[in-house]
Amino acid sequence: MEPWIQIVSTLAQTGIILAGAFIAIGGARVQLENLGKRFESLDKRVDKVETLLIQVARQDERMNAMDQRLLAQGKRIDRLHNASWKTEEENN
Repeated sequence: MEPWIQIVSTLAQTGIILAGAFIAIGGARVQLENLGKRFESLDKRVDKVETLLIQVARQDERMNAMDQRLLAQGKRIDRLHNASWKTEEENN
């Protein structure tokens, strides 16, 4: 075989390998961009869930505080009611 044919053949093979590498890199870049978009979408959803969980936790704290206030009010009413029964018994 002529030396120039070998050189052309080697250059063609090298060109094909480089083209394949560039195509593979381009494909990987597109996949990474798509993954980036998906992660952005997922991040937005996680932010929404985080906001909802914070709201639920705050509401739970409000409910607990209200429950404590109602229990305290009930204890005061019971004390007043028991005190009034004692004074009525003493008067009789």
